[in-house]
Amino acid sequence: MSAKPPTISVVVPVYNDEPYVKACLGALQAQTVTPHEILFVDNNCTDGSMAIARRYKNVKILHEPKQGLSYARNTGLNMATGDILLRIDADTNLPPTYIDRQSARRLTTRGCAP
Repeated sequence: MSAKPPTISVVVPVYNDEPYVKACLGALQAQTVTPHEILFVDNNCTDGSMAIARRYKNVKILHEPKQGLSYARNTGLNMATGDILLRIDADTNLPPTYIDRQSARRLTTRGCAP
């Protein structure tokens, strides 16, 4: 009997990262393992970052009014519901197998791999 694969939440703090958001979300959409949720945390953006994020149906947008990376990151991590929590920056362009590899690594280190 195989173990149920863990769910993956990806938390992305965002502050005026419009030039990078489309590539970041495109890389997340292209993953070989689909994340359970993608949480974009708006840390008071004044550019078009959130308008781009709203175009993606599987992105949840959260708002953190306290300015600062740690506040935004913590808001996302506190709201995440996945078994595994991954945090990336908005200017990150992940390779297509990143989430799959992280999921496999977590299972192996917890002794759950076959």
